[in-house]
Amino acid sequence: MNKLSIFFKKDLLHELAHYNTDRTLLNYYDRIDNIINSYNLEELIKLSDDFESHFKNKLPFDFSLYESKLIKQFKLIVKGIESLFKRNEDIKKTQNIFIKSLKYTKQDFKLDTFKNFNYNLFEIRILLLIAITFKRDKSYQKSNKILKFILTTLNFDSETLLNEKKLIIKVFSNISYNYHHIDAHKNALKYANNGIKYCREQDIMYALNHLYYRKGIAEYFLGENEETYKDSLNKAIHILEIKGYDELANKYKEITKNRYNIELN
Repeated sequence: MNKLSIFFKKDLLHELAHYNTDRTLLNYYDRIDNIINSYNLEELIKLSDDFESHFKNKLPFDFSLYESKLIKQFKLIVKGIESLFKRNEDIKKTQNIFIKSLKYTKQDFKLDTFKNFNYNLFEIRILLLIAITFKRDKSYQKSNKILKFILTTLNFDSETLLNEKKLIIKVFSNISYNYHHIDAHKNALKYANNGIKYCREQDIMYALNHLYYRKGIAEYFLGENEETYKDSLNKAIHILEIKGYDELANKYKEITKNRYNIELN
């Protein structure tokens, strides 16, 4: 297993531990990814109810100590995401929920030393959520510090599982958006382009609309000609329409008109 880990560039002994866990738990993490991306509170509540229903009739000795920690961790992640969706919640309190959840599997975890730990994909998700809380608190540099670290931990090989590919794309998008907030538009464009390049290489449309939108807005602020930035922004709209998100596409158009005085097709 150690030799295979070197070949695949992944700690297979670490990965194997997660496949001893109830497979349903892994499916719940897949659902969490989609909820984070769509900010759908209704779906989050449904997931929470499903999760409680699935595990409520199982006895403590049905699980290993490690599995029990994962279940408690997941419940806290759901609580934290619900708090994140509520814009009037204390963002520091929300951040502490995610930190507490991470400590179930990283007992000595501290934000000041987050680079000193090795993370699995579950834990990387939580680290991403912590970065989002920093963004919500307008601490964009702190957010990007975590997000850039996450990029160094992820596997960019073509055989990587889809969940990890989605995580990579999500991180590129968030870094670009953070740079937008501090008017670092060259960097915003750089990370948007990196994300788009990765999506094309992997033949994935996931979050591609976010990346093209960030690309277009960065081009707009960098003084690119109208044809260039409108092409990027319209691609973002068309991707939403292709995916059937017509209402969201119209909202994008409205925001772009009101905020930047840019008319989109």
